[in-house]
Amino acid sequence: MFRQAKKEGVFREDLDPDLFFLILTTAIQGIMNPQVLSQQPFSAEEAFKGIFRILYEGAFTQEARKRFQLNN
Repeated sequence: MFRQAKKEGVFREDLDPDLFFLILTTAIQGIMNPQVLSQQPFSAEEAFKGIFRILYEGAFTQEARKRFQLNN
């Protein structure tokens, strides 16, 4: 799916899919930890959405950001 998105111009060409998914899984495992979440002012849902928003918007091309503008 990641490679297809790159091919279609949704994701930036310079991104390594293996590194992207390593960052994604590490962020989810680290932040979604109940001990970590209990010390934060945001909910698990907000954290999960935030992780995806930060990573995917960063992976989008400029054109894709406009096309897939995410709601806050």
